[in-house]
Amino acid sequence: MSKDADLNNLFDVKKDIIENDVTISNVELIRALNLKIHTVLVAVNSLTTADQKLEILQQGLQEYGTVKKLIDKGHQVGVITKGQYLKIQGQLNDIEMVLENLELQKENSKQTLAIELGDSYEDFMPAFNEGLSKIEAASFDKSLDDSVLKLHAAVLGNINNNIILEKKSQLWNGEYRASLSSVIGDDASGFLGINLTKPVYDGGRSEARIALLKSKRLQAETEEKKVYKEVSLALFSLQANKSTAKKQASLLSEKLENLLAIKKDLEVRQNSGKAQLEDVAQNYLDIANAKIQVIDSDSFLLKSKIDYVLLQQRAYDYILTGNEITQIMK
Repeated sequence: MSKDADLNNLFDVKKDIIENDVTISNVELIRALNLKIHTVLVAVNSLTTADQKLEILQQGLQEYGTVKKLIDKGHQVGVITKGQYLKIQGQLNDIEMVLENLELQKENSKQTLAIELGDSYEDFMPAFNEGLSKIEAASFDKSLDDSVLKLHAAVLGNINNNIILEKKSQLWNGEYRASLSSVIGDDASGFLGINLTKPVYDGGRSEARIALLKSKRLQAETEEKKVYKEVSLALFSLQANKSTAKKQASLLSEKLENLLAIKKDLEVRQNSGKAQLEDVAQNYLDIANAKIQVIDSDSFLLKSKIDYVLLQQRAYDYILTGNEITQIMK
């Protein structure tokens, strides 16, 4: 091969490196966008969960309050023992603590949303709520977003191209010069410059750089396999969570149905003066707890799905349109 042809080949390799650098830059932008969207989705899920649980507890406390007045009177006249009364009072204190924690959860979620989306974050809530609905209804597989595949190809391509350039530089006789905007960096992602007038012998530094590049290539290939393994394991875990959630939903539905039946029976007995007030109060709490368990189960499963779409690098796909992605990538 002539020196001119060899030089043209070097420029072709360098052009490929620059194109890979652009791909890597675009993919890193997508990864950052996915991470941001994931953070927002988690915060919206947490905020929604807190609101739902607060509504249930406040409704339960309202019902509980009507009985509590009768319990207070019963305690005053000695119908309800001190131990029973203290137990009921302790339950109320526990509920108050739960309410405070839920309010704190809401504020933390709102703070996260304000940080990620700005003070007008509520304007974006419809889009993210719609995204959560899509994620909740989605069917998942082990595939990854195309950006992940492009990133792996670009990183490996740059490493291989850098090895080619390094080997070419070993053969150069010093008669030509070329100014190319590229040299091996610590991450071996590209060259910042090439001087084709390098000496015939460089004390083994070139061979050392080639050895380093080959090591980084092995690391990149290992990392690629690791990503696929993580996705497979995460999908298995997600499917297990779905199976568990389905069983829990069935059990909790049956439990709630029984508690509501007990509630009707207690109301009838209470009207006839035959029901123990503490039993009525406990029933209100049990119903609220069962409803909260349903919410927690649904929220946990949705959080698992949100985490999975991040691992697939597809979180953006549930929020942004194709045109919006194109505008961001410009």
